[in-house]
Amino acid sequence: MSPASSMQSRSLSREEVAQLEIGHTEIRRGAAAALVIAFVALVTLTPLVQMLQGWRAAREQPNGEWTGLWSLGRHLRGAVEAWVHEPGGWWNRALAANHAARVGLRQYEEEVEDTSWLQALVQPRAQWVFSWVLSAGNEQTQIGRAGWLFFDRELNYVTRRGFLHPREQARRRAEGDRWTPAPQPDPVSAIVEFRNQLAAHGIRLVVIPVPVKVGVRPDRFSTRSVREWPLRNVDWTQFIERLESAGVDVFDPAPTFQRVREQCGSDLYLRTDTHWRPEVVEAVAEDLARHIRADVLIASTASTGMWTVVECTVTNLGDLAVLLNTAEWSGWPPAETVTIRSVVSVDGRPWRPDRSAEVLVLGDSFCNIYSLASMGWGSGAGLAEHLSRQLGCPVDRIVRNDAGAYATRQELLDQVAGNPNRLASTRVVAWEFSERELVFGDWKRIPWPTGHSADPP
Repeated sequence: MSPASSMQSRSLSREEVAQLEIGHTEIRRGAAAALVIAFVALVTLTPLVQMLQGWRAAREQPNGEWTGLWSLGRHLRGAVEAWVHEPGGWWNRALAANHAARVGLRQYEEEVEDTSWLQALVQPRAQWVFSWVLSAGNEQTQIGRAGWLFFDRELNYVTRRGFLHPREQARRRAEGDRWTPAPQPDPVSAIVEFRNQLAAHGIRLVVIPVPVKVGVRPDRFSTRSVREWPLRNVDWTQFIERLESAGVDVFDPAPTFQRVREQCGSDLYLRTDTHWRPEVVEAVAEDLARHIRADVLIASTASTGMWTVVECTVTNLGDLAVLLNTAEWSGWPPAETVTIRSVVSVDGRPWRPDRSAEVLVLGDSFCNIYSLASMGWGSGAGLAEHLSRQLGCPVDRIVRNDAGAYATRQELLDQVAGNPNRLASTRVVAWEFSERELVFGDWKRIPWPTGHSADPP
């Protein structure tokens, strides 16, 4: 019996039917030609139009640099310079040129993405469909409930393996290569070292880890109940125990968050932004001032009445909404309005940091959110301003929006290297950073500047 007659004598399975259909698929020449033409047009017309856009932009701004596909040579120029100027043999020159080419190509890809007309046309509309219809975010922003947005890294912070686990730290140490230094993943050693450096100069360190948004408002991301509040990485308790056993002073804002929610019914965090609301900032400043005064006698230059506040409303689109890239085209998510209270002196002058202050605030974007006007949420109403108002004395600050694990420490020690008396008046350093830095931050061990560690001020 032949195979064909054998298959006809019994019912065919779904897999056998699919195999027969695939084996007999026919494409006419006209259809094949049309598909080929469409594919070639897609892969050639898009870059050609992009080149035309770059050429037209260059003509409109003759003194500006060419962007997009015309700028590939400019980005690869560094590879040629590295090959020519790198000392050593041809192998070192080849490695240096390869690294410069990789960096240039990465910059080129980012530039093409930023200036791509096709991306600007398609991406916001496609993302709106995914977000509005399917509740799907992108690689940085996740969609929660009732229009709330969450930063993907903060979700990873509360769900991934403990940041103090030896395997996790070994994995992070292996992330570097010849050209990109690996991060230092252990926050405990860096914080304790910084505490010891300051203590040698008679300065007290207060560490302020700010809970992440999804940890404080998990109900806005999922309907599942949580046993512990706020949600934190599994190694959080061990982290705090190790710091406290080393004598590090930790101020946990979580109880303040709970108090604000019970008293004011506040959402605590902005719906479409990664940062806390202004009323939470004021409450944290109040409790932090009480915490500092409990251990350190701050010489107030006046009572708390030396400062007053001016209320104003601010409307802005949150940073997570900007990353989602749908609002400008569709109006979703909508902008959010808050009331901030800017700190001013009694004679109406804006608050300013004071280098001679006894309290120095180091912080990231959580300090800047209502202080740096370019962030879009007003000015004069940040953590340092309200801490100064609560203490009734001037406050100094060093704030950077990113890299809270090391950026402000590095800036402070760079200033000490340039001016040995930089911390002559400082008695307390309040160091604020987001808890997500515990998982993703680079906790660099930064030595105290040489020649400035012998005698305390």
